[in-house]
Amino acid sequence: MLEKIELNVQPVLEFAKKMAKNVDDPENLLDTLRDFLSCTIKLAGRRHGRCVRRYGDYTTCYKITQCLYQAILGSRRPEELVYLMARTTPEGSPLRNYEFLKGIYSALSE
Repeated sequence: MLEKIELNVQPVLEFAKKMAKNVDDPENLLDTLRDFLSCTIKLAGRRHGRCVRRYGDYTTCYKITQCLYQAILGSRRPEELVYLMARTTPEGSPLRNYEFLKGIYSALSE
């Protein structure tokens, strides 16, 4: 059985543009975000050691992804997302990086 859903990616693209203009190294920031989202998908299917070490288990990644999307749409506060990223990801995770968190917060606060 397949379920069809429509997903409007325009708010996500606008968020990425805002995030890229608020930091010194936008390429690195967007690469980190892309890698995190890719790892979330990989973890949904199976355990992936590198992804777990960088971002945490599937449950953690799924919660962050869900919160990120809700924050982009405006139904969650940016502070909630930044707090979740900083508190639930493993020590040394790119999601805990100050510039990354600042870029996320600035883009969502505009």
